[in-house]
Amino acid sequence: MLRHVKLYCGLLVVVYLTLALGYVIHSNLVTPNGYSIFSDFTVFWAAAHMAATGHAADAYSTGPLQHLVLTLVPGLENNTNPDFGWFYPPSFYLLLLPIGFLSYTPFAYGAFILPTLGAYALVVQRICHDDRTLWVLSAFSAVWVNLYRGQNGFLTAALAGASLLALDNKRPWLSGVLLGLLSIKPHLFMLFPLILLTTGQWKTVGAAALTAGCLMTTGLIVLGPDTLSAWMDSTRLARHLVENPPIIDRYWPAMPTLFAQCRLLGISTETSYAIHLTVASIASLSVLFIWRRHPDPALRNSALVTGSLLISPYLMPYDLTWLALPIAWMYRAGTRTGWHVGERTLLFLMWIIPLPSPAIARLISLQVVPFLLLGLLGLILKRTLTAQNPALSPKIPQ
Repeated sequence: MLRHVKLYCGLLVVVYLTLALGYVIHSNLVTPNGYSIFSDFTVFWAAAHMAATGHAADAYSTGPLQHLVLTLVPGLENNTNPDFGWFYPPSFYLLLLPIGFLSYTPFAYGAFILPTLGAYALVVQRICHDDRTLWVLSAFSAVWVNLYRGQNGFLTAALAGASLLALDNKRPWLSGVLLGLLSIKPHLFMLFPLILLTTGQWKTVGAAALTAGCLMTTGLIVLGPDTLSAWMDSTRLARHLVENPPIIDRYWPAMPTLFAQCRLLGISTETSYAIHLTVASIASLSVLFIWRRHPDPALRNSALVTGSLLISPYLMPYDLTWLALPIAWMYRAGTRTGWHVGERTLLFLMWIIPLPSPAIARLISLQVVPFLLLGLLGLILKRTLTAQNPALSPKIPQ
């Protein structure tokens, strides 16, 4: 089967491209009476444009932001429960600012998406060192989810992967700078410094703290100090939307977390948080154990990325671009030391699941992704526990 990977991936890419072209052709980009395209990039551009015109803090207020978005996508005015807002810290706001000086066109979308996609592909290629990597990545469903949403999944995954690669190559300061940039996504960033601190990576953590601080400070200087309080106020609204979404069948099925799984089952908010926090704590301790006990950086890195996706109660399908990182590192470990039973099947499921995950959750109230992540962390733990006695861990031929 592996001999035909390029063929299978190529066929899948043709399917995705056909769907994407059909989506664009029937939109008002091509057809005057077509539907208006709305994505997260619409909100990104609106916030950046407000900042470019001297109203950065106003983007955190839903009224001014929605007014601008409705001028871009008039069809949204019929939606009585708009489910968008601007909740990112001033550090990410600063990085996004340049697109606000561009007009709202496909060029602005390309100026944001294409460089981040290139960085993402380069990082995954550097992990795998396989001539089939880009074929597999191009058919990875999370890539197409992120392209559709116009989100920052490529950027954050590239920063996370590049930081760990730099650490593997004994470049702690560079690793820290890249990790500091990842602070633009706080809920995916938080496990990294915890694990690195407890394993003695002081230079990396110091560089990360300095970079994150400088980025935030620069953002406040450029955008205005009032953006900090506006962002903090917006986080309260974001939490309310996560806990009490206006469109339940759109929010919780789209959130591949244990918290969302509990809410889909009708469990109370408080109990859902308690269950999620318990599992997140176990996952964090498991990652720490793996980092302290396993000598293989590929498995340690896989565990850290997997744990980062598990501990946040808020996650969206475009964040699953991160799955390419543990898939790539586990592929590298498997081809080098042999595959354990179930590993390749699990990696395939993780590769295919980001696109259908919300539909599955909507249909049968099951969030598949967190259970796959727990399964992967369990397999890495198994490798760690049997590292000193390989005979205890049955393997299958490559």
